[in-house]
Amino acid sequence: MTPTPLLAAALLLASALPATADTSLTAYDAARQAMLAIWAELPLTVRNVALTDGPPAGYGDYTPHKGNSFTPGETIEVYAELLGYGFKDDGAGNFGAAVDADLALVDAAGTTVARKDRFVSIAKSSREKILETDLAFTVTLSAFAPGSYTLHVSVHDEVSGKQTAFDVPVTLLAGAGSASQPAPDAASDLSAPASDASQ
Repeated sequence: MTPTPLLAAALLLASALPATADTSLTAYDAARQAMLAIWAELPLTVRNVALTDGPPAGYGDYTPHKGNSFTPGETIEVYAELLGYGFKDDGAGNFGAAVDADLALVDAAGTTVARKDRFVSIAKSSREKILETDLAFTVTLSAFAPGSYTLHVSVHDEVSGKQTAFDVPVTLLAGAGSASQPAPDAASDLSAPASDASQ
């Protein structure tokens, strides 16, 4: 990616300042402005996608789940980190961010067997532009036959209009009461999302 003049100037300013006691705060502010300039040019990006044991306690604070297999009705916890979303100035000095995500359950044949739009919504406002936001949600799959599935998550930034998507492969094991085929109203089996755990 070729830096814009604004980004190049910000990076030059950050690198030109010596890291001494007298200039450390100024250097930090310059580095943050450089980071914000880079952030503004980023596409909406998802990283560090993980299945977790329980909901995260905060940004980056989670316990990874071993494997990706679950029994019918078992809670599936998903964690991901977001970058590149936009900010809206409310005119009173607050910067708001708003992101929502649609969830689709796709079977091994590539067929979408369940879907819920706006399955997760995140809205936050701060006097500073918050760059640490996670997308965390819970889903249960009790009305589906055992097999391999993909949780396909489509993410939309309401401020900038940017979009992205990511996939989480899961395997549904056979268990007591497992369905031989999806229930007629299988989409209702997707549980409500967990509350936003972002800090």
